[in-house]
Amino acid sequence: MKNFSLNSLFFTCHYFRHLLLSLSKIQKIYTFKLLFVVVLSWHQPGETRPEYGLKHGINRCTACHISPAGGGIKNLNGKLYGAHGFKPPSHLRQDFLSADIRFGYLQPKKKENRSGLFVMAGLVGGQITLTEKESPYELKAVLSHDILNSAEWDAFVRIQYYDDTETSWKPQHFLFGRYHLQFGLLNDEHRTYTKLQTLSQYNSSLEMGALFSGQPYESLHYDVSFINGESSKGRLNPGQAPLWGTSSNLRWMPQSPRTPFFLGGSLKNYKKEDGLSQPWAHSVYGGFSFERATQGLMRADILFEVAGSQHLNQSFQANAGFPLDTNYLNLISNTESKGYFTQFNYYLTPKVTLQFKFDRIELNKDFPADGFEKLGIGLKHVLPGSGLFYLRFEKAQIGQPNEKENPSSLADDALWALYQISI
Repeated sequence: MKNFSLNSLFFTCHYFRHLLLSLSKIQKIYTFKLLFVVVLSWHQPGETRPEYGLKHGINRCTACHISPAGGGIKNLNGKLYGAHGFKPPSHLRQDFLSADIRFGYLQPKKKENRSGLFVMAGLVGGQITLTEKESPYELKAVLSHDILNSAEWDAFVRIQYYDDTETSWKPQHFLFGRYHLQFGLLNDEHRTYTKLQTLSQYNSSLEMGALFSGQPYESLHYDVSFINGESSKGRLNPGQAPLWGTSSNLRWMPQSPRTPFFLGGSLKNYKKEDGLSQPWAHSVYGGFSFERATQGLMRADILFEVAGSQHLNQSFQANAGFPLDTNYLNLISNTESKGYFTQFNYYLTPKVTLQFKFDRIELNKDFPADGFEKLGIGLKHVLPGSGLFYLRFEKAQIGQPNEKENPSSLADDALWALYQISI
């Protein structure tokens, strides 16, 4: 079934709504709110994900993006792929200008929490090549900004020494400026616990520094960054690692059809002033494509990430909005945390994906019973005009006793929706 009608989407969502309610006992989420969000999003005219590279066996982020770290402004290939089989409109057939608008809807169980329909971001940017075609290297300048939130975004220059048809241990790309750092499993959902835990959520964790990356083999990618650190966005803020920080990432994706998976690891640390704690984080992540393994018989894949960090729990609280209990927050200010993330994608049609997500954070790994976790089920629908629509129901569980009475919106049962359109 190539065309997924509005009625079929509504009744499918309605079915999963009642399924999740029976499993999680989420109460008082009214169907007319769901219909309102679906209708609003459907009639409006993305962002590449790790599962796309896994599906096609592509281990280079520059196959679709300007940045070798992935995410951000897309090149022409990325824009055309983002049409997902729909006829690309004329505004997608160029890579000079880009824009990304995102609308969100959140209805947590606790009505006092932030809820309702809102605009998440309005990104505008562009890139230009500053060298001639005959040059032995390519120099690009990239600039983008979130004009709706008056927030900094990518602003960097990129030097490319060899193209994507070549491999070498020598660096392929050199980046300098403000950019999104590749750390762990690339995921632009900033509600994900492992991203908040490691200070790598996509909407706010930009770093100022220099990055170099290489592709020794088609199956192997590396990148290393030297940054002034801790999501400073290019500012020298007191206490935010003003001296330096480092981050490295290694990703392996075998090119054989018999090995349809990828594995990666990331490590970063921040050197602060003397007398201050030195934050660090690490991540092991990967994915497996059932579609490639079964030659298309089972159209599904699974992604996972296990992360750890220390001296970043205060940053987690500032970004996530919990824990709220002051005594508990003091107890975990310097403890080592542990995070887990799993996402299972089942492709119902080329345009509709059923998603299951599991997200867990233990802010003190020695006391896992105090952990917070979320289990989500929902749909992702690709729309004409390079649009994406997500709808998900999340069941939350709080292990920390003092947090159960007054949960934050990121630690509460919720209905969550996102509509994104990009050029």
